[in-house]
Amino acid sequence: MTLADRLSNMPESLRLRILSCLDSRQAVRTLVLSKSWLSTWTCIPVLNFTSYGFDYFVINALSGRQSVKLDKLTFKHVGDCGDEISQLVFDYAFSQGVEELEASIQNIKSWPTGSSDTLTSLKFTKIGSISAGYTFLELRSAGSFKNLTSLYLRSVTIGDLDPFSGFPALNKLRLDFCPLATEGNALNVHAPQLSKFTIFYGREQSVRRCEFTTPKLKHFDWQGSEIPHLMGSFPFLQAVFVKYIGRRHQEKASIQDIKSWSSDSITSLKFMKSGSIIAGRTFLEPRSVGTFKNLTNLYLQNVTIGDPDPFSGFPALEKLQLDVCPLTTEDNALNVHAPQLSEFTIFYNRGQSVRRCEFTTPKLKYFYWNGRDIPHLTGGFPVLETVSIDYNGYCRQEKERMMFDDLLMLFNSLRNARSLDLSSPVVHLLTLFPLNGSSPPFPKLKCLKLHLESFRNPHLFFQRPCRLLTELLELVPGLKAYLLPRSPDSFFGVWVRNKPGEVVRRLP
Repeated sequence: MTLADRLSNMPESLRLRILSCLDSRQAVRTLVLSKSWLSTWTCIPVLNFTSYGFDYFVINALSGRQSVKLDKLTFKHVGDCGDEISQLVFDYAFSQGVEELEASIQNIKSWPTGSSDTLTSLKFTKIGSISAGYTFLELRSAGSFKNLTSLYLRSVTIGDLDPFSGFPALNKLRLDFCPLATEGNALNVHAPQLSKFTIFYGREQSVRRCEFTTPKLKHFDWQGSEIPHLMGSFPFLQAVFVKYIGRRHQEKASIQDIKSWSSDSITSLKFMKSGSIIAGRTFLEPRSVGTFKNLTNLYLQNVTIGDPDPFSGFPALEKLQLDVCPLTTEDNALNVHAPQLSEFTIFYNRGQSVRRCEFTTPKLKYFYWNGRDIPHLTGGFPVLETVSIDYNGYCRQEKERMMFDDLLMLFNSLRNARSLDLSSPVVHLLTLFPLNGSSPPFPKLKCLKLHLESFRNPHLFFQRPCRLLTELLELVPGLKAYLLPRSPDSFFGVWVRNKPGEVVRRLP
C-alpha cells in the first residue's frame, strides 16, 4: 500500500484529531495530501490561529469552514489587532457553539461583545501595556455567559463594580496583573458557584478591599504587594495560599489584615513572604491571627517566628513545613506542640540558626532537617518511621568535634526511626572521628540510604583536606555496620554524584 493510499484510507475521526493539534495554517495546507483531505480542514472541531499579521487568512478560513460544532478556538494575535477582526472571531466562535475560547490580543481597544450559552471556559490575555486607560471587562455590554465555569484574565483592566455577576455558573476564576479602575481599588467577586479563586498582582498594583459573595469557595490563592481587607464568609474554605511581595514598610499593616481570615473550615494554609528574610517583626502569632482549629497542612516561607509556642493554635495540624523562617525567640529555640502532627520538614540556610527544638508530637512519623546547625531535640517520638538529615553550614576544624557529638545526640533523640536518609555532608561528618559503641544508635532501623556528593564537602568543611568520593566509599561499610542492625529484611543503598548537574546513580 502506497503512502497516498494510507492517507486516503485513514479514518476521518483520526484525520480530524490530527488536524485539531495543528495550527490552522498547517491544517489548511493538508488539502494537498490527497483528494479525500480536500475538505477535512473545513470541519475540524478545534481551531488554532497563532501568527502575526494574518487577518486576511483568518477571514478566509472562517468563511470557508462548514457549519460544524466548535469545541475550542485559540486566537493569538501578535501586533496591533483591530476591533473588527477580534469581534469577527468571537462572533464566529459563539455562533458555532464553542465550549473553550482562548484569546491573546495585542493593543486591543474594546472588549468584544456577544453572548454564548455553550461557552464553559474563557481565557483572555491582553498583550502590551497594562496601564491602558480603557476598561476591557464590562459584563453588562459583554452579554450573558450563563454556563461559563472557568475564567482567566491577564492584563485586563477591570472597571465594573460587579464584574463577575454575569457568570452565574463560574467555578474557577484567575486574575493576573489586572489593573483596577474602580473606586478605592475595590474588587467585588459575586459568584455563588465559585470554588477556586486565584489572583496575582505586581508591586506597582494594589487591591485594598475585596468583597466576596462566594459561599462555595474552597481554594483561595493570593499573591500581591498588599494583604487585602476581605469581606464575606467562607464556610467551606479549605486551602489558602498567600505570597506577600510588598515592601517592608507595608508589612505591619498587611499582616494585621490576616486577622479576618480565620476560619474553622480551612485545612491547608501556605504563606510565603518574598524579599528580605531578616525582617524585624513577628509574622506568626496564632493568638492574633485567629483560630484555625481544623487546619491540617501548614507551609511557611520567609515568615519570622517569634512566638514561644507558635503552633498550639492549630490542634489538628498534621503536616508542617518551614522554609527559611527566621527565629526571634530566646536562644533561637523552636517549640513544636502539635499532638496530631505526623510530618515535619524544616529548611534553614547558612544565615540562620536553630539550636534547640522541643517537640510534643506523639504521632510524628516523618522528620526532615536541613540546616546549618545540628539541633538539640527534646521530646519522644514513639511512632517515628522516616528520618532525613542534611547539613549546609560551615564547620571549622575547632568545631568539628562539637558538631560530631551533636549529631550523635540527634541520632539518640531519633532512635526509634525505621528508615534513615543521610546526605553527603552528614556522612562526611560521621567519618571524622571514631564511631564507638557496642549497640547501634537506631535499634529498629530497617532501611539506610546514603547520598554521596563529594563536590559539596569543600564548601562545608575548612582547614582539612576534603575526602574524595573514593575515600568516602571506602568508609561506607563501617558506617553501615555502625548504623544498620543486621537483619535479613534490611535495605541498604548508596547514591553518588561527582559534580553538579550529573545524573544521580545508585551503586550496586
